[in-house]
Amino acid sequence: MVNPTDQELVAQKLSRIAYGDLIRRNQANQDRQFAAIPGGGFRLLLFNLPDFIHRSFTDQTLLATSTNHAVAVHNFALIETYTLSFLDKYLKGMPEPVLDSYQTVDPRANLEVFKAH
Repeated sequence: MVNPTDQELVAQKLSRIAYGDLIRRNQANQDRQFAAIPGGGFRLLLFNLPDFIHRSFTDQTLLATSTNHAVAVHNFALIETYTLSFLDKYLKGMPEPVLDSYQTVDPRANLEVFKAH
């Protein structure tokens, strides 16, 4: 979980320091894995998107939204942009400004690029 409360950490039997160490180890492991991909790789980090969860990569949030449809549409369009850019680049061989020039689609989106070694 991102930015857990003190109560959430207690429930997990973790100190804030132990939680930070765990996150840093996991991040370093992911970085090594991404750097080892022969063709390179991408990691898209999304921060502070209201009503955004991992399942937002589907249209489930659009179908289930009852409070703020505009937010759900924005989040879905953001994910769609990055997904289609990736597929266009690697399946169709098209240049993709979103991936190739790190074009910002939303200021809350951080695209990390891992180059092949």
